[in-house]
Amino acid sequence: MLITLLFTLGAGIKGGDNNYSPTLKKTWTVNMNVRNELTTTEDGRTDSGATALSLYSDNTLRFAIAVTHLASRDTLTASDIHSGDAVTNGDVYISFRGSFSGNTLSGIVQLTDAQADSIQNFPMYVNVRSAQWPTGIMRGQMDKNIIFAANVEMTGSNEMPQVLTFAAGTACLRLADDDTLFSKVVVNNLERGDTLIAAHVHRGAVDVNGPMLIPLCGGTADFGVLKKIPLTALMMSSLLTDDIYANAHSTSHPTEIIRGQIRSR
Repeated sequence: MLITLLFTLGAGIKGGDNNYSPTLKKTWTVNMNVRNELTTTEDGRTDSGATALSLYSDNTLRFAIAVTHLASRDTLTASDIHSGDAVTNGDVYISFRGSFSGNTLSGIVQLTDAQADSIQNFPMYVNVRSAQWPTGIMRGQMDKNIIFAANVEMTGSNEMPQVLTFAAGTACLRLADDDTLFSKVVVNNLERGDTLIAAHVHRGAVDVNGPMLIPLCGGTADFGVLKKIPLTALMMSSLLTDDIYANAHSTSHPTEIIRGQIRSR
């Protein structure tokens, strides 16, 4: 039903111009979800939607946005295309002008040659903003279809046993349907003289120290940067179904310094 609505909105943009001649170059259907945002939103929000995009040979970009699950107390304000991969917040690259009519927005944007080339060949995402979340309530990649997303808050108090540390961090994980895991692990407030050495996803419930499943960072230089990790079928299955957690290791705490649960059934 959502896809039908998007194409209905898109078809209505032409306005009955029978002389329309540019040819269609590329289309996208971008699935958007609150979980894809890198800034943690209110717990329990399930906002989602989709954007249909059609790029034509004259560099016109036709867009139709339909949000199907928006919290009743919130209102949509704007939407844009940003440059950036699945674990990076990028600058606005193309703005969708106009105001939302309820939970839908459609229109046409005239692109430059450079813009038309970039949205076809570089990582880009659609971001929708709302009154309560002006930086973004939901987003979706144009270059990848993200099927799993988690922003994992890691602290020493989550360790087994607990680690007394001021260090804290976030592991941003995004799994695409081509079996690629996009990750970025950021750790702040590390004690002076300590150095980060590794980060992983492990199997295990909240009170269990389990085996390593997916290596996220193999050294200091891997922290704070995009990592693209090809997953095996076993890794994918475990990531999507098992009790798992993310952690980081340091020279002062080689067994684990901070940890955060991804899933615990």
